[in-house]
Amino acid sequence: MIGVYYFEKKDWKKSLCCYFKALYARSLKLGQDSMGASDCHYNIAIVYKKLRIPDKSLYHFDKALRIRTLNKGAVSLTVSNVLEQLGKLFIETSQYKEAQEYLNQCLQIRKRLLFPDK
Repeated sequence: MIGVYYFEKKDWKKSLCCYFKALYARSLKLGQDSMGASDCHYNIAIVYKKLRIPDKSLYHFDKALRIRTLNKGAVSLTVSNVLEQLGKLFIETSQYKEAQEYLNQCLQIRKRLLFPDK
C-alpha cells in the first residue's frame, strides 16, 4: 500500500522501491509464482513504464503475464490487463505491429469473457 501511496504522489523511485520490497516478501511467503508476486511484477512494470525504461517494464510485464497465465489460465481478465499494458508500452515505443498483436489478444480474451456463447 505504501508503494501505491508513492505512485499516486508520482514519486516513481520510492514507489518502485516499495514494490520490490513487496515482491521479495510475497515471493518468500507465497512463492515466486503466486498471484501476489504477479501483482508486484505488474506494478513494477507500470512504474518502469512511467520512468520510460521500456526494457525493464517489458521484463516485469512478461513475468506477470507468465504467472497470471499459470494461475488463472490464458483466458482471464488478469491476463488481458497485462496484454493491454503491453500493447500500450509498444505504442509508446513506436512498435506498432507488436502493439497490435498484444491489443488484439487482449480484445479476444475480453470478447470471450463477455460473450462466452460466441
